[in-house]
Amino acid sequence: MRREFHASALSRLPVFICLVSVLFSAPACDRTRTNSGNEHAANSNAAQPAPSPPGAAEETAANGQIEIVSTPPGAMVILIEIGDGFAGPPQVKGSTPTTLSVKPGAYEVALEKTGHKHYQKEVKVEANKTVKLNARLPRA
Repeated sequence: MRREFHASALSRLPVFICLVSVLFSAPACDRTRTNSGNEHAANSNAAQPAPSPPGAAEETAANGQIEIVSTPPGAMVILIEIGDGFAGPPQVKGSTPTTLSVKPGAYEVALEKTGHKHYQKEVKVEANKTVKLNARLPRA
């Protein structure tokens, strides 16, 4: 009786191993898998960057810049696009000193640094022009 049990258990071992491998996402029981030699290559199904639309280079050339310097340096830069009746989401743009390339329009620039007072200013950016901000953040 014990031998029958062992023989029966041994015959089910491959099924058990396959189930365990499925639980741990291992391909141990996938017999239909082909070895194409590119298992370590980048995923060809991964999203590829979209090609630039015609005129994108012209758009970039028409951008303006915001040059931001602060005393003390290292303040976090937050940029908010504002327009007629709307405000875009706040975007963290790094820390000072920095120069941002943006499309023409109105923006709210906020600077924050721990232990210092908050700085905020509205700027209007024109195509191919640079707006310079020299912000002083006194101690809080």
